[in-house]
Amino acid sequence: MTRLILFVALFCFVNAAETNPPPEFYDHDVKQLMAAEIVRFDSMSVPFGQHDGNAAFREILKKENFLRCFVTVFNYGNPQACCYALIALREISPFYFRECMARFRKSAPKTVKTYSDVYVPNSDAKKLLDDIESGAYRWYFERSEKG
Repeated sequence: MTRLILFVALFCFVNAAETNPPPEFYDHDVKQLMAAEIVRFDSMSVPFGQHDGNAAFREILKKENFLRCFVTVFNYGNPQACCYALIALREISPFYFRECMARFRKSAPKTVKTYSDVYVPNSDAKKLLDDIESGAYRWYFERSEKG
């Protein structure tokens, strides 16, 4: 009986979280990153202004509630947004990173749109996740953190 009550309570909590997004969901930069069309890792400047995902990523890092923002991006964003969030979570919260990485690996698409000095519309998601997990994009986080 106790397990049933716990299950019902957890089910209600999860459903409430899905119907009532956290306040960070409505933040402009969070919304922009959640809708990122491409994960851009190039080290060059972008010819026609900054890529929206990169700018939003940097702006979120400046926020006091940046951890909650990245968790929100992960929970509500598209696959590209989830990759951005995982890069940040790896550096700022190993606990959330492990939890989110495990969840994303279970439901990740086969490909993710990326740009790293060249546009790759169908990057292998598994390889990208392996690279994120190994710390291959720490440089991107550090560069973004410095502004």
